[in-house]
Amino acid sequence: MTFGALYVGIHAAGLIGAAGAVVVMQTLEGAIVLTAVGRRLGFVADDLSHLAPALKTVLAAVAAALAAFAMKLPLAHAHTPVKMLLCGAVFGAVYIFAANALGVVTDAEKAGLRATLSRFLPRGSRARQLIAKALS
Repeated sequence: MTFGALYVGIHAAGLIGAAGAVVVMQTLEGAIVLTAVGRRLGFVADDLSHLAPALKTVLAAVAAALAAFAMKLPLAHAHTPVKMLLCGAVFGAVYIFAANALGVVTDAEKAGLRATLSRFLPRGSRARQLIAKALS
């Protein structure tokens, strides 16, 4: 089956089609294995509620990835290190904001982040006040 998918993918879209075919086949295989193992262990649909925190993390990562991709588009002709730096900064900022907004970050993690940032920002600075307000 993988050979057939690769054949079709290569003829349809070249190297990108081959990569897409591999991704589709790996996803299909993962779904089949997950279903088989889930049945064997007796998982039911109600067990999926335990994955809610992971889903929030995934949503934050997707939002950050989309923001980094949007940042990359206007930087098409920039040097690679510049693109990596800017896209990485955008990803990190959006991920932290989204994770905080979705409730992924626990109170203990917020306190640790606040303590870490306070070491780098001068006392009484506007940035320190904004961060303390956002993380409270």
